[in-house]
Amino acid sequence: MPFRKRCCWLFFLLVFAAEVVSAQAFPFRAVKKGDPLPPVSVADLSGKLVSLASLGKGVTVFLFWGADSEMKKRHAVRTLREIPAALESLKNRVTFAAVDVLGDAPTAIQAVVDKAGYGGPLYVDRDRKVYEALGIFVMPAALVAKDGKVAAGYGYTHNLADLVKGEIEVLLGLKTREAVETALHPKNLGKSAGEKEALRYANLGESMLKKGMVPEAEKAFEKALSSEGRYVPALLGLARIALERGEVDKAEAYVKKAEAASPDDVGTILMDARVLAARKKVNEAIVKVLPLALTHPRSQEVNAVLGQLYEQKGDLAKSLKYYKKALSLCRRGE
Repeated sequence: MPFRKRCCWLFFLLVFAAEVVSAQAFPFRAVKKGDPLPPVSVADLSGKLVSLASLGKGVTVFLFWGADSEMKKRHAVRTLREIPAALESLKNRVTFAAVDVLGDAPTAIQAVVDKAGYGGPLYVDRDRKVYEALGIFVMPAALVAKDGKVAAGYGYTHNLADLVKGEIEVLLGLKTREAVETALHPKNLGKSAGEKEALRYANLGESMLKKGMVPEAEKAFEKALSSEGRYVPALLGLARIALERGEVDKAEAYVKKAEAASPDDVGTILMDARVLAARKKVNEAIVKVLPLALTHPRSQEVNAVLGQLYEQKGDLAKSLKYYKKALSLCRRGE
């Protein structure tokens, strides 16, 4: 592949991946649920050091954010605005603390805070001790603590405020976890126990893939299939893993099973196109995906796959057209 094309594709992948990291992945590498908050401190605006543990008494929500890129600034503004608003009815029972963990300049921090209209507790992790002690790899990231211990953690997503509020309601005994899950995922209503279990393992598999834990992801997808034998997301997850290993026949077998279960599924069609492309049938793959550009014009994945297919074909102009559209949709959060 010519150098210019490789750079184009690599640049897109890096930006695209950074934009769409899922909140299903626990966003802290160095701690897990049930661990005590690490013995590190943050500074308030006067420069006074305050330990994380002292802030985490009772039920506390920490929002860890940074402002070293436009994307992070935009997401920080949104979460600083939405999470405190979502917790307004619980404010007498919950503490909220915003922590800049990248040691950003005071002007950059203030600009984010002003744009969000945030006036609550604000701290700075000047030497990145908290950043390192928690092993933060998604930002913004919300950590829910109860009595000084990690209770939950969520990476940035469009419904981060709802996820945090639901967890708080469970911790305070205001709602059952089942009630919160039903409110967050109404599509699960009426699903069988096997389908719910398959969904749980498929989501786990996706989280593992995003962390680069491929063997663990593969096991999770296989467990999903053991609960629901024709569960399409799990079949497509296994197809993706097989394709990345160069096992095209194996990937195709998974895609055929997914097609039998749900022939009109967009993900299935895209994966089938990727298999065709792996067999050097790029034109056939493009013909398969192009109708989706008309029926799903605001799909990041559809546009990204078309960009990749046209790149493989050697049509750089069309490749860039679809890459740019996918990236634009990412930036707008669509």
